[in-house]
Amino acid sequence: MSLTFEMANLDVAPMYRDSFNKHEDLESALLMQRILEDEISHISFGYQWLKKLKDESQTDWDSWRGNVPERLPEHRKKANIPDSWIEEFKKT
Repeated sequence: MSLTFEMANLDVAPMYRDSFNKHEDLESALLMQRILEDEISHISFGYQWLKKLKDESQTDWDSWRGNVPERLPEHRKKANIPDSWIEEFKKT
C-alpha cells in the first residue's frame, strides 16, 4: 500500500496544497502539506521493507511491479472511461 496508494499522494498532495494556497484556504493547504510529509515517511518505510523482503535475484522495481495487480479495465469502463484512455493507461 505504501508504494502504490500512498505514493500517489506524492503527486497530488502538492498540487492540492498549492491550489488551496492560491485560493487562500490556508488551513487546507497546511493539511495537505502534513499529508505530504506523512506519506514521504510511509513510502520510505514501505520501500525499506520491499528491499528486505524481495527475492535477491530481482531488482527493486521488478519485485514491486511483479506484485502490483493488473489494472482492471472493467472498473474504468463502468466509469465511462474511453477504451483509448484505458489502453494508454495500461502502458504505464
